[in-house]
Amino acid sequence: MKLSFRLPSLPVAGLAALCLSAFALTACDDENANEYHATYFYPMSTYGIETYADQSVDSIRVISSDSWTLENSSEWCTVSSNGQQAPLSINIPQGYIASTRLDFKLQPNTTGKLRTNRIDVVSSYNKVGTISQLLVQYPNLNITHPDGVATGTGTEYAVTYPLSVPAQGVSPSGAKPYIKFIVYAEGATLRSSADWIEPVQAAGFAKYEAQSVELNVQPNPATEPRTATLTLCSNGVETPITVTQLAQKAE
Repeated sequence: MKLSFRLPSLPVAGLAALCLSAFALTACDDENANEYHATYFYPMSTYGIETYADQSVDSIRVISSDSWTLENSSEWCTVSSNGQQAPLSINIPQGYIASTRLDFKLQPNTTGKLRTNRIDVVSSYNKVGTISQLLVQYPNLNITHPDGVATGTGTEYAVTYPLSVPAQGVSPSGAKPYIKFIVYAEGATLRSSADWIEPVQAAGFAKYEAQSVELNVQPNPATEPRTATLTLCSNGVETPITVTQLAQKAE
């Protein structure tokens, strides 16, 4: 969807303030001192467009006062606008500014590696040139508790999720351990590798919504810690959570 409106309807001071955060902004140096050119992504993020392994769609907008083009060579991510896939050529009449939505269609990331796709928008105004935004797809699902431990860089980026639970199975106040996550596809499941720890809910999770799932944990009768794995699966991607239950002697 592309929305357009005429620049003269905006106060010059307001337009300048709007564009100060853009990566590409310039004023003409000819006789028309009130002519501005700007092209930028909205919203902008220092870390790029962050997506997770089970995510299949996302979007961003390009705000521009000039016509622009975009090409995309990614095999796992397609870019489209208003149903037309890249390469895209967006024509913006002189004197207008347009907000154009870019839609991303992603394949699930089953590679176990972080992958990226650089989105390059080339403005027809040569003083603006090319602006870029990085689309990142993580190799893991979006687990927010327990905290993840990241290792490696680049495509070797990986994250693990360790969770420690009390020997009695609950905290001194009686609270159960829990995990939190967001899934982006229907049909996600949560399973346990051991019968001494079971999630209260194992399926039927709503997508795009934060889920908090309590864990039923039996007391550990042993004198040594024990471990189990909780596995969150969504859209063909699995992310394990390694659970360690303390021993009676260790507390």
